[in-house]
Amino acid sequence: MNFKPPPPPLKHNPFTAVPADERVCEAAAHEEYANTGPLLAQVYEECCTAYDVPVDADIRSILETNSERQPQYKRTVISLDFSSNYLSFQPMQALLETISDCTALESLSFEGNYLKPEIMPSLIKAVKTLPALVSLNLANNSTLGFSAAKLLMQLVKNNSRLVFLEL
Repeated sequence: MNFKPPPPPLKHNPFTAVPADERVCEAAAHEEYANTGPLLAQVYEECCTAYDVPVDADIRSILETNSERQPQYKRTVISLDFSSNYLSFQPMQALLETISDCTALESLSFEGNYLKPEIMPSLIKAVKTLPALVSLNLANNSTLGFSAAKLLMQLVKNNSRLVFLEL
């Protein structure tokens, strides 16, 4: 008989509102994910639930398997390309929380997503949790503007491992 310990208790009361930056995707807390981390698609679904947004099938598909059709796990994923998915603010927040702390992630692309300046602080915060990230592609997001450029300059200035930034 395979005995699995119960999942850890919720870090918040599910019946009360929790500020967005304090939300926790519960799958990440389970011990069974010690080596690989949880499946990214599962974390994404939980984050969408936490943000009260529908799961985007295209994003889920990207998170589900890599180009070799292997499952993608939070601690082992190397590259993610979300080009041309046009997510609005709340769905993008859920996605950024999903990819936060992907410790092996080296390449990340949000090319052609019409990203708005409002998402940049959350994007920068997520990127800072990615210790292996060397490539960030934000090309063809003409709506980012000057304020986003200032944040990105700070990111590059304080992050020597990020060697490729495409705008």
